[in-house]
Amino acid sequence: MRKGEQKKQEKLARIVAAAKEAFTFQRFEDVRIDRIAQQASVAKGTVFLYAATKEELLFLAFRKELENQVFGSLEPLKGEAVRDWLLRHLLASCEYFQRSPVLGKTMVRALGWTGPGALHVHDFAVRYEAVLAAHFGAYRAAGQIHERFDPGFLARFVIDLFFGVQRRWLIDFITYEELRTQLSDNVDTLLLATQIDL
Repeated sequence: MRKGEQKKQEKLARIVAAAKEAFTFQRFEDVRIDRIAQQASVAKGTVFLYAATKEELLFLAFRKELENQVFGSLEPLKGEAVRDWLLRHLLASCEYFQRSPVLGKTMVRALGWTGPGALHVHDFAVRYEAVLAAHFGAYRAAGQIHERFDPGFLARFVIDLFFGVQRRWLIDFITYEELRTQLSDNVDTLLLATQIDL
C-alpha cells in the first residue's frame, strides 16, 4: 500500500472510531461533525470527504458490523426449514440492536429503509434483498414455497415486515419478547400464505 493511501486509511479509521463513540453515547441530534473531526484529529472538511451528511457518517461508522451481523446469519443451515431459517436470521439481526438499543433507535430513525436516510443504506438494502431472494428461490425450488410466489417479492415483503416490527420495538417500545412473538406470528402467516394453492 502506498504511503498516501495508508494515511487515508488511517484517517478514515480515526473518523470511524470517533463517529462510533459519538453515535453510541449521544442522541443523533446531539452528535456534531466538528467534534468528531476534532476527536479524529482531522479537519471538519476531511470528514465530509468520506461522508457528505451526518446520516452517511452514521452508516459508514457501523456498516461493517451491521453487514457482519445481518449477512452472517443469512445462510441457511443444512436441511433447515424455511420458517426456522427466516426466524433465526431475523432474530439474529435484532440481536445487534438489542446490545445497544440507543444505537438501534438512532439508526432506525436516521436511516430507515425509506425517506431521506434510505439513500445511505441503498447498496446494503439491494444486496440484502438479492441474497434473501436467492434463498427464497432455493426454498421454492425445494418445494417449501409455492412456485407462484416470486422470490424477489417475498424478499421485499420480509424486509418491510421486519423493518416495521423492528421499528415498533426500538421506537414504540414493545418488549423484546413481544418482538419475538410478532416476528414469529408474521413469519408463520407469510409462510402459510406461500403454501396455499389459490
